[in-house]
Amino acid sequence: MLMKKGHLMFMMVLALLFALVCPQSRAQSIEEIEAVERNSAFTFLRDVIGIDMEACDVSYKFITDRNARPEFKVFSKHATDTILLLLKEENDIIEISVEFMDGMLEWYRVLNCQGKPKMKFQHSLDLINEARTFLERYKNFFNAPYCNKILPFLEEINVLENSTVEKNSLVFGVYVDIKDNYVDFSWRHVVNGLRSPPIFGFSISTVDNLLLHFYDGWNLWKIGSSEVRVSKDEAINIALKAAEGYVRELGAEIVRVTATKIKLYCC
Repeated sequence: MLMKKGHLMFMMVLALLFALVCPQSRAQSIEEIEAVERNSAFTFLRDVIGIDMEACDVSYKFITDRNARPEFKVFSKHATDTILLLLKEENDIIEISVEFMDGMLEWYRVLNCQGKPKMKFQHSLDLINEARTFLERYKNFFNAPYCNKILPFLEEINVLENSTVEKNSLVFGVYVDIKDNYVDFSWRHVVNGLRSPPIFGFSISTVDNLLLHFYDGWNLWKIGSSEVRVSKDEAINIALKAAEGYVRELGAEIVRVTATKIKLYCC
């Protein structure tokens, strides 16, 4: 199709303006992803847990499968990355893993702790109040308004003992481990009596109030329905086909299929 010179110039200018106003999105480089997730991990340690990062010698290692296998995201086709941190202060050493899924903070774990890191602010001896303060900081620093649905459950317990509270389609559990000296708080979805795996939770040491473990899957895993629309045999066939597809993607070969225990989750 032929265009007059004036029309062609007009189209070129229009295309240029469109490109300036609507720039094409660009995938983040591995280096950019590392920088963002490192800063997020540091924010969690410094501003949510309260570790005085300036008082420590801090080193870290970024681990990702995106370089080696960018076409295949290992866990449920989600992108997973890990920041491994080593914090040293005189004779105190703490090793921490902070894990991300699709760029969102999912896990925090203390892998090794010899001593205790210097803290920015005073922690409460009341672990229920400590849990409440931790959730408030996490909500503010990580834009997690769903913590407002979680916080009221802490008002339901007065003493630290093994207990569960169920309301508003959530189950709140408290587990006190006397042997290993920690208290675990967890939340699950519940629909028609069916409970999901934990979607949010954390553990606090009863010795020095250090946060030992944290998990946030609130925005990663959505609640589905408890309505059953397939038979048991149909469900098994669906699961088998999904498992076979996963094995093929790994480049492996199925040698034998064995039926084992079947678990039903409403997730």
